[in-house]
Amino acid sequence: MSVEEYRTGKDLFVVAEKGTPALNTPVFSMADGSDAVAVFLTASSAQQYIDDAAWAETDTVAQLTPSAVIEWLVQAKRDGVETVAIGPNRESQENREPLPTVQIDEVLRDLGESAVNELVQSRRSSQTVLVSYTTYQCLECSGAERKLTGRPVPRCHGKEMVFLQNDTQPQAVKSI
Repeated sequence: MSVEEYRTGKDLFVVAEKGTPALNTPVFSMADGSDAVAVFLTASSAQQYIDDAAWAETDTVAQLTPSAVIEWLVQAKRDGVETVAIGPNRESQENREPLPTVQIDEVLRDLGESAVNELVQSRRSSQTVLVSYTTYQCLECSGAERKLTGRPVPRCHGKEMVFLQNDTQPQAVKSI
């Protein structure tokens, strides 16, 4: 697969750890000492990598939409990873051949439009979205307040309330 092929705006595939609620993917050490995550254009190429690495008992193929790829890469970048290996081949990797790579920032820029299109399409076809809420509690009076996640922490009796729980709730949306 060429480095340019990830720009198709289609779903991409990753190798992911089985049986975990979060998307846990391997981080590869590159020849220059940097770290990279890997994406595959097809499920079969990701599965081939798993088979060649003898990881079938612990790993599986995960399909990611453009917006999910963006979320995954943003987290990888937060974790200090700067590079994406495009369609690595296990045999080439074991022979220490250079992997085709691209900087995470470049992939994020390229996938932005695809993710926006995906979001618009899902909003047109969807009747509900999940909205995240955070519930806070006052330690003095035990009063509770539920707010949209990300909003400022509420105050009670002149003090910030303490976190109690997060939850999500379906909410109807208008079609655009």
